[in-house]
Amino acid sequence: MNVIDRPFLPTSTLLTQEKKSEAKVLSESSTTGEAANSSNAQPDSSQVNAKTYKYPAANPEEINAKNRRSDDAVAESLGFGELNTLKARSSNSRSGGSRSSGSRSSGSTSGDSRSSGSTSGDSRSSGSTSGNSRSSGSTSGNSRSGGSNNGIFRRKPAGGSNGPRAAVNTGKDIAALPNAFPPASPSIVKTMRDTFLTSMVSNFVNSSFTVVQQLASKGLEERIDAQSKMPGAQVKKPDGTTGTVDPTATQEQKMQASLTSAEIKTETLTNNIIFINEGPDAKAVEASPDAPKDTQGRLTNLEKRMDAIESQMPGLAERYGLVYESYVASESSETPTNESRMQTIEKRYEFMNKMIKTLVRFKQIESEED
Repeated sequence: MNVIDRPFLPTSTLLTQEKKSEAKVLSESSTTGEAANSSNAQPDSSQVNAKTYKYPAANPEEINAKNRRSDDAVAESLGFGELNTLKARSSNSRSGGSRSSGSRSSGSTSGDSRSSGSTSGDSRSSGSTSGNSRSSGSTSGNSRSGGSNNGIFRRKPAGGSNGPRAAVNTGKDIAALPNAFPPASPSIVKTMRDTFLTSMVSNFVNSSFTVVQQLASKGLEERIDAQSKMPGAQVKKPDGTTGTVDPTATQEQKMQASLTSAEIKTETLTNNIIFINEGPDAKAVEASPDAPKDTQGRLTNLEKRMDAIESQMPGLAERYGLVYESYVASESSETPTNESRMQTIEKRYEFMNKMIKTLVRFKQIESEED
């Protein structure tokens, strides 16, 4: 037997080196796996802090100033039936607006999120939301969406922002601001009531209800519902154009529906002004049973009523720092028709209604900032 002469290597040393090599391979593999997993997980705190504090945070005064500018811009551009992010911004600026990681990812989020998944908080997502939302899904709180809304801002009424039901909603908004409108002076109240209750001017009489009771009365609701079902009552078509309940309604049917709508709206607008000047316990007014019933008489009565209401608008606006400019119809050499007179009545109402809604909207914003 040949004996090969080579150095002796202890078995224990080889085993130890093999174990070290194997351990090193396993360690590298584990480290690689952890690194891969960590790429899909949250970044470390230093990375988060680097991103979070890359730019200096605005101080509360800057945030509030920016929000107020945004609120004014929204109120100017969107009108006053909808919305509703101003309340959300105002409450967020007071509470500091909890914003969990400022996430913009998809999936379930909380805080100030712009995701497309289920969200809560101040969200701009398109999924199911709660809190202050701009989504198109089902919402609660203050929303601009088409879903259900339990906050101050309601969905736009079927009759439009100048319809009878919208006028009632404005009154309910006034009732939700109990301390926003201090009572006017006794002389202003007396002049206002003398103007509204002069039968030769507006054909109003004192109601047995207060203004709050009148706004919530079953009788008023039934009148609005009946008007909305008249053949000539206006409705919005699916394509966005305006039509009538009965597509074949005659011109006279359209006129009767317009007159009834204007009578309800001007009565409600008058009670809203009384509410602002005197408070919720003031006596409401209602149409006199002796008011005209024929088309010419109703048109003339509405024009006189418009004069009475319009006479109160400049003083009311001035008391709250606003300026009211009434609608002025363009001059024409042609003899006014019933239709042109009705159109002028509608435009005059639109101007007055917008001023009242502007005043109420500003008071809503003020109440949220207090």
